Amino acid sequence: MAAATDPTLALEIAQCQRLVKGYGDTHARGLKNYETLMTVVDRHVRTLAPQVLRELREKALADEQGVQLREHLRHCGFSGEGQAG
Repeated sequence: MAAATDPTLALEIAQCQRLVKGYGDTHARGLKNYETLMTVVDRHVRTLAPQVLRELREKALADEQGVQLREHLRHCGFSGEGQAG
């Protein structure tokens, strides 16, 4: 759906796959963060700004503990969108 209506958002969604890497705990954390962001996308695809998704992804990549992602989810009004971190 995003590709047809907002190619920039579609690109940001595709870039989220970068969160899933490694193996073991690293893979599990990345997958959890990816699933959290895809929940945000699923629920807000019509109104989600590409820059917001980029910021969320960058927070997830920057912080192994997930604190930055959780804080930014709250800041953006998505605090109940998943189990990040």
